[in-house]
Amino acid sequence: MTLSPLDKALLMFLREDTWAPVVNVQLALKQKSIQATHQYLKRAEAKGLIASSNIAASFGRPQKLVGITELGHAYAWELDECPTNRRVFNSSKISPAMFAHENDL
Repeated sequence: MTLSPLDKALLMFLREDTWAPVVNVQLALKQKSIQATHQYLKRAEAKGLIASSNIAASFGRPQKLVGITELGHAYAWELDECPTNRRVFNSSKISPAMFAHENDL
């Protein structure tokens, strides 16, 4: 599979944090609009690089989270880098309280 520069940037971002809200991904990828970010994330999810899930926020609408998958983790490293053993995204391991705490940080 050939990765685009945007794919590589997303995987580099998620390999460190494992998961992030879509708004944070938009900022990290320097996308102009949230709609463009959602469209791109749908394509990345179809490739199997990421997974997504909705989580109930403490107030307001549920937030969409995206996280790196096993395949995405494998592609997140350059050939000359030594990959580290990191977690992959598992939405069942993220509670609304944990999400609120991480989002506040």
